[in-house]
Amino acid sequence: MICPKCDRVTKYRDMPTLKCPGCGYLYVLNPKEEAVSDRRVRKIADKLSEGEHYFTSEQLIAACLLKRERSTSAYKAVSVLVLAAAIAVVPWLVTQGVLDPSAGWVGGIILLACGIFAWFKNPKLDSLARSVRRYLGAKGHPYHLNSKVVERILDVLDRKDLKEWHADKALIVDDADFAVYLYLNNFHRDQNCYILSEDKRPSGVYKSFQQRVSAGEDLPTFIIHDAGLSEGQMLSRMRKDAGWQFLSEIRDLGIHAKDLPNTKHGTWIHRNSGTVYAHNKSTTFIDKMIAQDCIFVIDSVPVQKLSPAIAWCMASGLTLMSSEMFAAMSTSQSVAGGDGGSGGGGCGGFDDFG
Repeated sequence: MICPKCDRVTKYRDMPTLKCPGCGYLYVLNPKEEAVSDRRVRKIADKLSEGEHYFTSEQLIAACLLKRERSTSAYKAVSVLVLAAAIAVVPWLVTQGVLDPSAGWVGGIILLACGIFAWFKNPKLDSLARSVRRYLGAKGHPYHLNSKVVERILDVLDRKDLKEWHADKALIVDDADFAVYLYLNNFHRDQNCYILSEDKRPSGVYKSFQQRVSAGEDLPTFIIHDAGLSEGQMLSRMRKDAGWQFLSEIRDLGIHAKDLPNTKHGTWIHRNSGTVYAHNKSTTFIDKMIAQDCIFVIDSVPVQKLSPAIAWCMASGLTLMSSEMFAAMSTSQSVAGGDGGSGGGGCGGFDDFG
């Protein structure tokens, strides 16, 4: 085991209390029992936060899942080679007289057993999300978007005078945590955009937005959301909510199940158990995930890719993960913004959080 604090290498058997003998670092995760280790989670978290980017728990879980999937794929590749050797190569060597028959068949059986073990090696993905959340709860990270950070930023925004912020559009997301995530990663400044949640938080931003639209200002309004049983109903819920009746037009740019066969990447998280699944673009798999009440989480995409994709969709009117979005983005080197139009650009008078 490699200590994430002092980089000391210690054998697992020499550390019964999971405490580094060099610096006293107390491990949260037991690598023999869980899908990830303290060091791996920390290194992935540091990678996600490069450039002072904040990240959500879901983003970190998704990134750890990708690492684990690569590891699992390696086991699969090894198992295929070993099984091939057991089934084809060893018998051929015996028939050619290269190997003694008794030794050959014993070796073949051993290789066959090893191949089967490698193929079915348990990646422990069912516990990965719990392991990552447990690590974050115990050790934290300066750029992890936890509940305390969310409430603090919401409080700052609620007390802030927004009269001088001339945002030229609004983006409504499915929860306050994701709204704060976008604020902390400066999406509001880059796109000159109000960001608020379906439940009308931050309340100060909601009030300012409502007042301007009710006064007759034309502010294009977009919504984005995860894909899931209830997530795709966000627009219909807003249409029935008296608090959103001042909006005459809302453009739904969120992720819908019908568009998910367009991408090979992404993460599903079970709504209740927290079990994570790597995305598969087959419609059978997608239908199964939806039926099991799993959610394809939008914030499992790293901020370096997610923010430009959202900005592009707001400028073009294309939905996230749609084939049109991928085609349009692949044919252009620039991302919406900077022209003062629907793509945004400039902070519009909004200063920092202070």
